[in-house]
Amino acid sequence: MNWEALGSIGEMVAAAGQIVTLIYLVIQVRHNTLSVKANTHQQILNGQLPLWQNRLNFDHSERIYESIGKDALSPAESLSAGSHALMGCRAHQNIFNQVRSGAISAEASNLYVLAKSVAGNPVTQKFWGEDAPEVWSGTKLKDLLSPAYVEFLSPFVMESKTQS
Repeated sequence: MNWEALGSIGEMVAAAGQIVTLIYLVIQVRHNTLSVKANTHQQILNGQLPLWQNRLNFDHSERIYESIGKDALSPAESLSAGSHALMGCRAHQNIFNQVRSGAISAEASNLYVLAKSVAGNPVTQKFWGEDAPEVWSGTKLKDLLSPAYVEFLSPFVMESKTQS
C-alpha cells in the first residue's frame, strides 16, 4: 500500500466522521429546540399564575360556581367565571402544546384524562360554544386559546355536555 492509498482512506474516514458529526448535531439541535419550546410554554403559564391565584380560594370559587347557574351573568360575574375557565384551559393548553411539540408524551402528561376533567368542569362548559357568554366585552373563551387547542378540546366538551 502506498502513501496515496493511505491518504485516500484517511480522507474517506474523515468524510464519514463529518457526516456522523452532522447527524449528531442535528439531533442535539432538535432536542434543544424541544426544550426551549417546553420552557417557553411553562414560562407563559408561570407568568399568568400569579394573576389567577386568588381564583383558587374557596369563597371566590364558591361564588363562581353559584353564578354560572344563572341564565345571564353580570359583567363582573362573566369576568370572574370566565377567568376561572381560562385558567384551567390555559394550564391544560400548556400541556397540550408540550405534547404537540414532542417535549413530553401524551401518556406521561395524562393529556386525555386532564382533557376530560377540564371539559367536564361546569365553568368551562358555560363559556364554551357559540352561545357562551363573553369573558369580557367582545371576547369569548375560545378567542383566548390557540385554535389547535380549541379543536382538540371541543370534542371532549361536547361529550361532557351530552353526559351531564
